Amino acid sequence: MTWFMTLFIVYFAKMRIRAFSLIILSVTGIVFSPQLFAQERDAVLQWQHMVPLSTPISGVVVKVNVKPGSHVEKGQALLQLDERARKEKVVALEADLKRAENNRDEARRELARTQDLYDRTLIAKHELQLAKIQSDDGQAQYEIAKSKLVKARMDLEYSTVRAPFNGWVVQRNVEVGQTVVSELQAAPLIVMVEEGRMLARFQVSSAELAKMNIGRKASVKVGNINYNGTIYQASLVPVTGTTDKYYVDVAIDVGDKLYRAGQAAKVAFES
Repeated sequence: MTWFMTLFIVYFAKMRIRAFSLIILSVTGIVFSPQLFAQERDAVLQWQHMVPLSTPISGVVVKVNVKPGSHVEKGQALLQLDERARKEKVVALEADLKRAENNRDEARRELARTQDLYDRTLIAKHELQLAKIQSDDGQAQYEIAKSKLVKARMDLEYSTVRAPFNGWVVQRNVEVGQTVVSELQAAPLIVMVEEGRMLARFQVSSAELAKMNIGRKASVKVGNINYNGTIYQASLVPVTGTTDKYYVDVAIDVGDKLYRAGQAAKVAFES
């Protein structure tokens, strides 16, 4: 075997080894897999939508149907104020509205009769003007009575605090027998968080913040479950006690699974 043939065999063997190595790396996903070069960051979960609930009216609490940790459906009654006086007020104002409606209709009929007499020159114009004034006053009294009834019905509805969405009760600041005074400022009685909507919050430097565009896709891992998410918001002011750290929140939908604020999570972005 000549030296030329020996060199050719060695070169051919090296090429086969290199090709085999590339096949192995490709199968395992190591070659040219940008997803493996992800930046993983420590994060904590936060509720995306937390709402303190109260009522714009005052009264005595007669029923509280929930406690911290309760799962509630949209529209479910959370607490109830004593509504007896408000129900009676609605009944009285309904009667006032009916009376005002009858007076308005009678004033309209009288105006029509007076107009006919005036057209036949049987009465003076002054009498026609008086009939118009009475008709206008009847309409005004009707509108006032209707407005009072609408307000009373709204107050009756506000006697019950209801869940604005499906979610969880995280705080309860009210007990049966407590008097709620809401004329000056409505105090939060129950605090709710919306089911499914959570944020994974982590910190970045000002240099990294430029890459954290709203809507950028991310992967969030909680325990052994992965969720697809997007950047929801990035802070405009530094984290308290720092000069070059900013919060970034990634929004995820966890469905009906219950997580708690403060739980650890991992956020990853593709390189």
